[in-house]
Amino acid sequence: MQRPTHACSAGTDAPPKENAPATDRGDKRNQHPDSRASANAGKAFATLRAELALQGYSLSRSSAADGLVIFYVGRWGMVRKLRNLADVTAFAKQVGVRHG
Repeated sequence: MQRPTHACSAGTDAPPKENAPATDRGDKRNQHPDSRASANAGKAFATLRAELALQGYSLSRSSAADGLVIFYVGRWGMVRKLRNLADVTAFAKQVGVRHG
């Protein structure tokens, strides 16, 4: 007997996507504004990290649990300490990153 490959044909009672709860659809309207801002900052950090990596730089940051978040950009054993993502973006533009 062949096993079904699709979840609906397997007899699951999962609701159709249009009837799923808002959180399952990725609906962000009910999230707290701070969590959305945090998610956007995380995305911006990841994007800058990838773009700097293409130019040969590493980007890391301290943990918010340790207090103030500090960003570190490194290349060839030299590290630059930056205060915020705006400073990281400015640095990235200086070294040729086409952010945006």
